[in-house]
Amino acid sequence: MDTQSISTICNDPGLLNILKIVKRILDFIQLVGPLLSIIGLVVLFVNMINNPDEKKNFNKIRNLFIALVLTFFIPIIVDVAIRLVDEESTLSACWSNVVDNSEDADYILPYDDDDLKSPIIDSSLYDPGESGESENTNNTNNTNNTNNTNNTNNTSSNDSQNNEKVEKIVYIGDSRTVQMYAYSNNDWGNVNYSEGGIHEVGKEIYVAEVSMGLKWLKNTGVPAAEKYFKSGTAVVILMGVNDLYNADGYVSYINNNISNWTKNGSKVYFVSVNPCDGKYQSNNSKIEEFNKKVKNGISSKVGWIDTYSYLKSKGFKTTDGIHYDASTSKKINNYIKSKM
Repeated sequence: MDTQSISTICNDPGLLNILKIVKRILDFIQLVGPLLSIIGLVVLFVNMINNPDEKKNFNKIRNLFIALVLTFFIPIIVDVAIRLVDEESTLSACWSNVVDNSEDADYILPYDDDDLKSPIIDSSLYDPGESGESENTNNTNNTNNTNNTNNTNNTSSNDSQNNEKVEKIVYIGDSRTVQMYAYSNNDWGNVNYSEGGIHEVGKEIYVAEVSMGLKWLKNTGVPAAEKYFKSGTAVVILMGVNDLYNADGYVSYINNNISNWTKNGSKVYFVSVNPCDGKYQSNNSKIEEFNKKVKNGISSKVGWIDTYSYLKSKGFKTTDGIHYDASTSKKINNYIKSKM
């Protein structure tokens, strides 16, 4: 099975939810099972001291000891067994994807409360066809009041950056950026950074991977792109949809590193998280809150590009409520360039 097919199947929300549930059950067994077995053993030993002639206690101790070992090792055995399945197996590939990326990507439905720190479903590579698209043609600006809060520092930063010629644009992002690259270059094979590395097409450079957030940006995205941080380069960060709860983390990370990123003359921009529609439209309030926090918190050395308000006013199309079709992806890319 080719990479694109496996990637598409493995990011099916239904399958991912099932695999995530199975993994969490196994993790729970591995944590709670040994603990309960140990408690049971302690109780039996105490009972043996009080009733040394009770032979049934020996059998119970033996059974609890076996349970202790099994509950600890069963999750490991299951993981190893699935990974040993032929590498062409979809189940093996999907299981490895879930286990290996569990810290950066929880493939579950959008969270309903502030205590559940889980990202929006971040499916991978979608067929660039027309089926299943929905269109948002809401041109009302009232819904964008939160996002349109004036930020003098960031505005002046944008104005100053617009005066310099941009020779290279480095995009660092998640699956929406992966698709922006794939649509614009008609390249749907090995488009993830983990599979294909950095993609350089003309003046545009893409470092993007599906389902990633701040941890990936710190550990992989920026380190991979830093060699391009020099005069004439615009560094464009398009992150946040997978960890909307982490706005303060993005602000802190960017502000702590912006001087180092720009010391050789590069310009850094942060692009607002863009809107959802359809069944995921309810997440827009969280997106607006994230955008407001980042815009108002980031250094004046960072240019803010408000594609969220632009799409809300001009209209956009998605393939699944979260990811955009070819025309909208191109619209986003062109708008970003217009702000440089």
